[in-house]
Amino acid sequence: MGAPPCGSDYTTTGASRVPAGEVLMAILDDVIGVFSPGWKAARLRSRAVIQAYEAVKTTRTHKARRENRTADQLSQYGAVSLREQARYLDNNHDLVIGVFDKLEERVVGKNGIIVEPHPVLRNGAIARDLAAEIRTRWSEWSVSPEVTGQFTRPMLERLMLRTWLRDGEVFAQMVSGRINSLTPSAGVHFWLEALEPDFIPMTSDESNRLNQGVFVDDWGRPEKYLVYKSRPVSGRQMETKEVDAERMLHLKFVRRLHQMRGTSLLSGVLIRLSALKEYEDSELTAARIAAALGMYIRKGDGQSYEPDGNGSKDKERELTIQPGIIYDDLKPGEEIGMVKSDRPNPNLETFRNGQLRAVAAGSRLNFFQYSAQL
Repeated sequence: MGAPPCGSDYTTTGASRVPAGEVLMAILDDVIGVFSPGWKAARLRSRAVIQAYEAVKTTRTHKARRENRTADQLSQYGAVSLREQARYLDNNHDLVIGVFDKLEERVVGKNGIIVEPHPVLRNGAIARDLAAEIRTRWSEWSVSPEVTGQFTRPMLERLMLRTWLRDGEVFAQMVSGRINSLTPSAGVHFWLEALEPDFIPMTSDESNRLNQGVFVDDWGRPEKYLVYKSRPVSGRQMETKEVDAERMLHLKFVRRLHQMRGTSLLSGVLIRLSALKEYEDSELTAARIAAALGMYIRKGDGQSYEPDGNGSKDKERELTIQPGIIYDDLKPGEEIGMVKSDRPNPNLETFRNGQLRAVAAGSRLNFFQYSAQL
């Protein structure tokens, strides 16, 4: 065994060979440890983490983007913008309309969520007479279950589901008792007041334990909700009221713990959906241009084409196209050509299906069921 070659990056230690860089780093750590043991320990911990997980190390091809903000901080910053973008797409993008229509069909259905009462007697038997009465009252109440009287129960359930998934959350105040301005259905003094998330402000006050419009206790459990008395209008000071949590239903879509307000189901696919809409609009414009058939007459050389004596050119000619046409009005050296286009794009459907697969994965849909609906 001879000595290591000159310029080698390894140092021989017994039977093993250690990179010279690691030896120098170890010496540097020892020197730092003399003056600052804590700094040395932090350096060793960081080096161990990098060696254990390659994904921790930021490289040219791996940006290692991280998110260390709390769920409520993210909601405070982006929840309103996300739901407004989702609403725009739900109004103007056929793919997004299809996403929510399919989810309505899967979750609620045409007849709404079916409820089958099974009251049980003390001996364990089902009280069939009471069950029949409950079923009858439930059907009659379902005709007008909410305060405006505009929606049946299946319609209300579909709208609330759509709001929940599109906006990220939906609220409903439970109204009960004898109220002069409300007429009970089937003699049941109970109504729902469905509220979009705009009715609950994103206001926070730590001194009053108010977190994004929700008063919470020490455990983070909602106690009261801060609610606008009327539809909020930008630029106006709106009156608010407090509604006990016992009388408020709050259905929210969250992906993290300790998240007070919901975020849109489409938060992860909004950019893809917006880009896909713009791409399809551009392809449609190109196809419309290509569909406008155009023809041209290629002139002959300069000797065969002579303008009039006053410098004006020949009168423009128009051609009426019909099956089996024979055009014999060409001058010497002229020929007719057609403006060709490579639209529609033959790869459009393949590209679109690939994007739809990604959208289906981010919106909890089956691609084959989703694509079959479109």
